[in-house]
Amino acid sequence: MNNTSIIQGEPATGCKYCKEGSKAVLFLTGKCNKKCYYCPISKKRKDKDKTWINEKQARDINDVYIEIENMDAKGTGITGGEPLKKPDKLNRYIRKLKDRYGEQHHIHLYTSEPIKNTEITELKKSGLDEIRFHPTNLNIDPYHKTTEKASENLETGIEIPAIPDKTNRIQEIIDKTKNHIDFLNLNEFEYSETNIHQLKQKGYKPIGGNNHAIQQSRETAQKIMEQNPDIPIHFCTSNYKDSVQLRKRLQRTSRKTAEPYDEITEDGTIIRAEIYGKKPRKTREILIKQYNVPRDKIGRHKQKTETAWWIADEIYSELEKQGLKTDIIEIYPTSNRFEVQRIPLNQKNSEKNN
Repeated sequence: MNNTSIIQGEPATGCKYCKEGSKAVLFLTGKCNKKCYYCPISKKRKDKDKTWINEKQARDINDVYIEIENMDAKGTGITGGEPLKKPDKLNRYIRKLKDRYGEQHHIHLYTSEPIKNTEITELKKSGLDEIRFHPTNLNIDPYHKTTEKASENLETGIEIPAIPDKTNRIQEIIDKTKNHIDFLNLNEFEYSETNIHQLKQKGYKPIGGNNHAIQQSRETAQKIMEQNPDIPIHFCTSNYKDSVQLRKRLQRTSRKTAEPYDEITEDGTIIRAEIYGKKPRKTREILIKQYNVPRDKIGRHKQKTETAWWIADEIYSELEKQGLKTDIIEIYPTSNRFEVQRIPLNQKNSEKNN
């Protein structure tokens, strides 16, 4: 399994931040009228006019601020759907991010719209630093003047999937834009729950295993690089996004948000214990008064009492006698608390004794 990206020449500024896990992802809206057959957006977001910041649904700009600060982000990538379906909101959010975090907070935008000169000017005025165009169906003709105009004011590039059997079309894009774009980003062609049937119908085959990539996508990108040695090209693999970018973002977030009772793993996930009881306040009192657990080593999430896993490991059998069930959990330090694994302590210790 290859977890690395391939970089030829100087990568886009936004990519440098992504590599270190310091870019927040602002999904402005799921609305889009392009209907690309390979669109990988999830059912939860696709065609829905909702805003997300990383894994968190954002009700307003304040939710965006919280998530950016939780991960100590140095920049924000704005995507969708099509962000330019909401031009006023897009420009307003760019301005607010720049006002709050300063000019050094790098903002890049993904769009599939061949936008007008006035729109480019407005985006630049709002504070946009970089723009990445995704030509619909890999047809560059409607975007030629747009990319040329954008390059006068913004770091400008093309970002498209490395689709097997589309080498000639990708080369045409390069030939028509190479004199005024700063970079070409090729994303590994990959399947998702929303596009897998369309891709299979067109004859594209998954690599298999836990890898969502499509066969021959990497080879397509390598061929394009060989044909264009003087063009800055970045091939970003499916696994790289998870194994490097996501991992580093989780590490940043854990360092900023972990509780005193958490253990942070090398991958940036958090390990803690959850104690279940009908009355969380009473559970807290039991931990403090009967077991002398420091107050800063106790937390609460909904109806669950949280503490350090090593504390729970010592007293879980005593807690069981009082009707309390204890699990050790490993989770992402994100708003959705994605669960990596859960081990009931009675199971863990029975396995240890066998």
